[in-house]
Amino acid sequence: MITFRRVLFLIFYAAVAALIVACAVPQPQTTNTNSQTTNANLRRERLNKLQQLTIYYDNTSGKAGFHMVAQARANCPVTWYSDKPSIVEGYLPPGLKLDNWNIVGTPQQPGNWLVKVRFTTITCQGTSYPNQDVNVFFNIQGDAPREL
Repeated sequence: MITFRRVLFLIFYAAVAALIVACAVPQPQTTNTNSQTTNANLRRERLNKLQQLTIYYDNTSGKAGFHMVAQARANCPVTWYSDKPSIVEGYLPPGLKLDNWNIVGTPQQPGNWLVKVRFTTITCQGTSYPNQDVNVFFNIQGDAPREL
């Protein structure tokens, strides 16, 4: 014989089971055209950023009389390559020179200099990139060193 308590127990578990099944059924997705367009544009923008390789120099501030090294860098996640760069416009601060891809030396004079360095035959992860002209701004502080 089924008791009232057992009936309540069965009804309760049937309701819980129905709730679990209802939650497990995937809800239909509504299509939002604006959202899809925005997501596609964001993906396209990310791909374009990955396809653009930017070359720059770090550590271009220094002090007259103190050795400095400005290294050429790129936003490539692995090692990148270029033919030896060349200066196509402007002059390096006195005491600095282009040594392969780096600019090294001991600046002899305070002041500001703007140099344009050209990189050719650029590759990153097997992808070739067009030649790049990189503007390098040098800010050299201090006084000219004393001569002994």
